[in-house]
Parts: sequence; C-alpha cells; structure tokens
Amino acid sequence: MRATDQPPPAHHTAVRLRIRMRAYDVNLLADAVADMATIASVTGAEFKGPVMLPTRRKLYCVLRSPHVNKDAREHFEVRTHHRWVAADCHTAAIGV
Repeated sequence: MRATDQPPPAHHTAVRLRIRMRAYDVNLLADAVADMATIASVTGAEFKGPVMLPTRRKLYCVLRSPHVNKDAREHFEVRTHHRWVAADCHTAAIGV
C-alpha cells in the first residue's frame, strides 16, 4: 500500500493522559488529585483514580555527636507518597 492510499486520520481521537505524582505530604497530594478531578469534570473528560501506589521510605542514620559516642544515633525518615491518575480526553473537548 502506498502512502497516498492510506485513509486520513480520524478527527475525533481520544487522548489519554496518565499522570504519576509524588509528594512528601499526603494532604498536598490529595488536594492536587481533587483539583484535577474538578477540572476533568468541567471539561467533560473521563477521570480515573487516584490509584494508591506504594509509599517509599528512606531512612537516614545520623550520629548525635560528631566525635564520640558512636552508639548514640538518631534515625530520620522521609516518606514519598505516590498516586496515579488517568484522564481520557476527546480532541473536540480540548480544542485540537
């Protein structure tokens, strides 16, 4: 089949957005997902999510005293929360 024999592309194709978000604060992440859901409902996009992905814990061990007492340590942790959302948009709705 030659390039001129191919059918033209469809004008109303769907665009699928998949977004993976990361944050140290759960409330900030929940607010961002809620904002995305309201924007999707206003524009008429189909919104899916949030899907809770595993939280990553990073532990840091720090000596309390820089010169002595190697047994005296402090432990700190940083938690990174992950969320996954998807939105299916039609090109007519987004103005393409």
